[in-house]
Amino acid sequence: MRLGYPEYQPRLLHILQHNPARHSAIMAGEKSFVAGNWACPRCGGTQQYTRNLACRACAVRRSQQVFVIIEPECIHSGMRVYKRDEEASERYQERVQRKQYLDWFKGELLKLEVVCGGWKLLRGLLFQPEGSGRSLYLQPDAAQHRQYMQDPEYRTIVEFIENRIGDMPDEPVQSDITGGD
Repeated sequence: MRLGYPEYQPRLLHILQHNPARHSAIMAGEKSFVAGNWACPRCGGTQQYTRNLACRACAVRRSQQVFVIIEPECIHSGMRVYKRDEEASERYQERVQRKQYLDWFKGELLKLEVVCGGWKLLRGLLFQPEGSGRSLYLQPDAAQHRQYMQDPEYRTIVEFIENRIGDMPDEPVQSDITGGD
């Protein structure tokens, strides 16, 4: 709570008058306090949080239902032990490197402006001949890409990009995203 603010002093005086146990806990820096004659209607607990007057027992029970509480071994032994999963770590590193390469590739692609025949690559967008449409270079439809590769002008643009920047990033595999095989 804002103990140091002069604007909060009237609020503290009000708390002191109506709930001295809460005021003592606030001044002592405690997060919860035992309310004298108050009992939670749900669980019968008497401990409340100083900030919002919520029942502490109900809040803990709610947290246990929503979150998985993990007790690290350091609580009992005093030494923190981490279990490494090399396979998961390897998949994570691959995903990070793929994303870094994709980000770099996109940045380089935005700098290019290539015109070949009716095709035009401008700021990562590939404009098709005769104004028939546009598509993102990095997200081609596989069937459409195969069809476009029959066009020598399109192939020339793709080869120029590969020679200038490098190979197009691989599409992420679904198992990489979910972390499974």
